[in-house]
Amino acid sequence: MTEPRTLLAVPDSGPLASDLLRQILEYVKGVRVDVSEDNPRAWAQAHSLAMVPECWPIFLLFGGSMVRADGAPWEPEGMLQHLRDECQKLQVAGFLERELAIEFGNEPDLACKRWKKSPLELGELYDVAMKTVWGFSKSWHCLSPSISNLDEDSLDYLRKMHLPIGAEIAFHRYPSGRDFWSAHRGFKGRTGEVDALKAIARGAKLWMTEGGWSEQQKDYTLTELEVAERMGDEVRFWSEQGVECWTGYQLNSGAWKADDSEDHKRLCSYGARRVDLSWKPWAAAVREARA
Repeated sequence: MTEPRTLLAVPDSGPLASDLLRQILEYVKGVRVDVSEDNPRAWAQAHSLAMVPECWPIFLLFGGSMVRADGAPWEPEGMLQHLRDECQKLQVAGFLERELAIEFGNEPDLACKRWKKSPLELGELYDVAMKTVWGFSKSWHCLSPSISNLDEDSLDYLRKMHLPIGAEIAFHRYPSGRDFWSAHRGFKGRTGEVDALKAIARGAKLWMTEGGWSEQQKDYTLTELEVAERMGDEVRFWSEQGVECWTGYQLNSGAWKADDSEDHKRLCSYGARRVDLSWKPWAAAVREARA
């Protein structure tokens, strides 16, 4: 069993202070960060990560819903230009000889209507993106737009992208129930989900770029220790599946009130750190599972 790259998702991230990065690296090997459209912020982000060479980065393009800062969908030429701009920033920051990954979009199967309805077009665009990234550095990986889960709808979107030869497939996996081994509808166990993914991948490398367990769900709640147990099991499970990467979602929890929506509570309770920025048990559980 080979340890995958074990990372922590840091959504909405600008520059990360070196002391925070070093704290993160006590638990995982690197970070998955969002790349901002804002040029000064993106420059600072690239340089902040370059200053900690032991940190393995994934740079996610186009935001959570694949819309621009003004709410308009990303369009093909803008996406390719944004990719070229980011590659140039990484080149100037000193990453040319350093291994990293660029993720060409997030959860298009749940994103804005423009891309939710256009899997084949997005797959063709990804083909151009791969060649663009390789033109800068052979040490860089260009990951496909990441599907949102390993349920039948998400896997169908992946299939319809018709990804090109040389693709490296990014995917997310979130629970379908309270039990670690609960599978999504239509599958006999979690290994059945992975078997379906591998059948579509046809030997392509697999990168699990987002997944985790929240304490607050609509139908159940988990204690911090129960989440920790499951997160450690995730690292062991995905190591056995031979993925290139496992990424825990996410760095920080948020504040919520009793009358907030169930979805808000869920999103606010994934973090490896509490609202006071102290670390939860699952960070240590991930570190121990890696060992």
